[in-house]
Amino acid sequence: ARFGDDPTPAVRETVARALFNKAVTLTDADAKIAVYDDVVARFGDDPTPAVRRQVARALVNKAVTLTDAGDVIAVYDDVVARFGDDPTPEVRETVAEALVNKAVTLTDAGDEIAVYDDVVARFGDDPTPAVRETVAKALVNKAVTLTDADAKIAVYDDVVARFGDDPTSGIQLVVKRAREVSTDLM
Repeated sequence: ARFGDDPTPAVRETVARALFNKAVTLTDADAKIAVYDDVVARFGDDPTPAVRRQVARALVNKAVTLTDAGDVIAVYDDVVARFGDDPTPEVRETVAEALVNKAVTLTDAGDEIAVYDDVVARFGDDPTPAVRETVAKALVNKAVTLTDADAKIAVYDDVVARFGDDPTSGIQLVVKRAREVSTDLM
């Protein structure tokens, strides 16, 4: 109410974050969704990277809150449509997470694998540790979804080849798991 119309980027970010946090705090799903929609309505076209991240996060959380799979997928698609080419690392991270969440929501294994492949195609060479970790997780999820043991092993080997030397602790946990599962499948 006090700062909602302030044009200052830092203030707009604070308002967007306050609304996002309000939605997270609410317990009623419809109320949460209404606040997430408010974040998108107020700030959906904002050029400020930190504000764009709040909008992307609001959309992802809205999708998580929704119960109809078709609606969930449409919201994840909206995240990708709005922010798929965003240059901001934190926004790219949110887009990658949205794609992985979308894949998990899909019921057809072929569609799910195609989305994991999209994550790798879009973000496979990303320099941001959090984005690389999401790519590694997408590859592991793809391997889990595959039914052929040799194909699974090939994807786990790809995880190790791509990320085996990455010093990021979260990525190393994914690589360790990929090595263990690959070994178990042999």
